[in-house]
Amino acid sequence: MGMFSLFIADDEKWVRQGLRQTINWQAEGIEPIGEAADGQEALEFIAAHAPDILITDIKMPGMDGLELMAALKRQHIRTKVIFISGYTDFSYAQSAVKLGAYDYVVKPIEEEVLLEVVRRCTADLKKEHAEAKLLEQMTHSIRESLPLARQRLLEKLLFQERQRTSSGLLEKWESLGLKLDPANIEVIAVSVQNWGIKGDDEKSRSLTRIGLANIGEEVGGSLGTIIGCPLDDQEIDVVLLLSRSTSPALSTGPAYPADPGNSAGPAEPFPLQPLLSKLEALISAARTYLGVEVNAGVSRTCDVSDLALACKEAMHALSYSFLGGSASVYAAEQLRLPMDHNTNGSDYSGLGDAWLNRFTNSIKLGEDGTVTELLESLRLHLQSCAQSYTPIQLSRGLSAILKNIAGRLDAEGQTDNGTHSDISKLRRELATAKVTLPEFTNTLLPLFSSLGTLYRSQNSNRRTVQLAIEYICRHDLREITMQEVALHVSLNPSYFSKVFHDETGETFSKFVIRQRVDRAKKLLKLTTMKVYEIAEQIGYSDLRHFVRVFKENEGITPSQYRDKC
Repeated sequence: MGMFSLFIADDEKWVRQGLRQTINWQAEGIEPIGEAADGQEALEFIAAHAPDILITDIKMPGMDGLELMAALKRQHIRTKVIFISGYTDFSYAQSAVKLGAYDYVVKPIEEEVLLEVVRRCTADLKKEHAEAKLLEQMTHSIRESLPLARQRLLEKLLFQERQRTSSGLLEKWESLGLKLDPANIEVIAVSVQNWGIKGDDEKSRSLTRIGLANIGEEVGGSLGTIIGCPLDDQEIDVVLLLSRSTSPALSTGPAYPADPGNSAGPAEPFPLQPLLSKLEALISAARTYLGVEVNAGVSRTCDVSDLALACKEAMHALSYSFLGGSASVYAAEQLRLPMDHNTNGSDYSGLGDAWLNRFTNSIKLGEDGTVTELLESLRLHLQSCAQSYTPIQLSRGLSAILKNIAGRLDAEGQTDNGTHSDISKLRRELATAKVTLPEFTNTLLPLFSSLGTLYRSQNSNRRTVQLAIEYICRHDLREITMQEVALHVSLNPSYFSKVFHDETGETFSKFVIRQRVDRAKKLLKLTTMKVYEIAEQIGYSDLRHFVRVFKENEGITPSQYRDKC
């Protein structure tokens, strides 16, 4: 294993130097790869290089250590964060550990204390790397051993259009070892509602899907022949196909319209309760052994040529978890779903424009109480409308409402990338039945509260920069420094620099230079003043320096500019 990488962030240069030079990092298997004086600079470097360890002061100008850690979590960067804190910041450091920091060290920093924390950190990193490597090897081994041809055929039958049963299809079915009775199949769609600690680790998710398929085959095996099909690129995570070995109950008719070319005859329904019991056991085992919460949707009994229709029906049944909650089984037969599975009716439209206007205005004003009341009125309205819409129509409508709100706030520049990501994630979960109605409404309040905080912060920053620009314009005929302007607007220079850049899109120095060059251009065009006189009037005592700055910005000298005018 190679060296672990280390990044240091502290606004005091002597602290950064001390951390870098006091400890023999090479002997600890660690390579320092950079340092920063503030959180924003650190975030940009870490986003590009993803160091293994970050040692950072908890309080810095601009973006502090806690904000930096929150930004890393939003971007799913797994750098281990070790905080440095003063005794006065002790409670902040403890809070940081609860939020996911690795540990903290109290100032004044003792070398042995810091080394002990760092050594524990590298030991944990080695363990995590070894586990990740083992997981990758296991995933590769399992993937290699899966009958891929069988998997591809099943996915084709499940997610493509209805296919006519033919001797060729049945021969291929049998040649791939699919022991299912092609005339009597039930499709079970399994979806992970909560991944737990697995988070966004796709390798771990993929292995979990394989585990779910294996558990499904094991718990359902006593009912007949069952095949699990893990899915990495679909809305659901696993499909189970079951052919029961017991005789079906007396049928009142085919589960699906009979295919004239289907010699196997119509499928007949089986008793539902034994299957529901097995699927409840699957849900329990998934929670116990895999650490995930799952839901299941069950189709009616079908023929092999109707697998795509049955899969669609199972997913339709699964969508009722939006209303019914997680860790449950939803069966098409119990829900009395229509045979055509039509979900193309009118989507839920919410409480209208008046509600949307009041809601977005309350977000802007930071009126959390009103936002809570409006969300509660939306929740109650949803409950009262639940019988009038399918869950798919409800979730599609809510997704459209979220998009509308985000669009209204976007129009005024009130959303950032992190908020966009949260809203997009929530809309994806709505589209794939990965969230329940209570979870959806509970997520909205903190999401929109943070939007209100962001809006007020942006308004405050915008006004601060406006005051700064007015001051610059009043004093641009002399040398003016960022420290002077920062003092005028009562901000730390480092933080003022960040706010100014965020609001104007350019650095303070470039803005001041542009202001002076624009003033010089007006004087060159409208007066007969000498170039050196213009330079002196706009604050440049050195003519050569003025000419060089002017040319860098305009591409020509002041004299050439005047000649063009």
